Amino acid sequence: MTVEQVHVGQRVQTQVNGVAHWTGTVETVVVPLGVVWIREDGLGERQSLDPREHQIHSQDLTDG
Repeated sequence: MTVEQVHVGQRVQTQVNGVAHWTGTVETVVVPLGVVWIREDGLGERQSLDPREHQIHSQDLTDG
């Protein structure tokens, strides 16, 4: 997924080189900067995602 395809409240999983990294809920999307912030499941930490490093995959049931 691209930054433009991600929306606040969406559940996502991130991968780095095909390996699951974080799963959480999108809190902030800044399209001009190409940055997505998620609240990670588990510890609840806030993580900044750079789509050049992280592949973002939807975990929403309604997305197929």
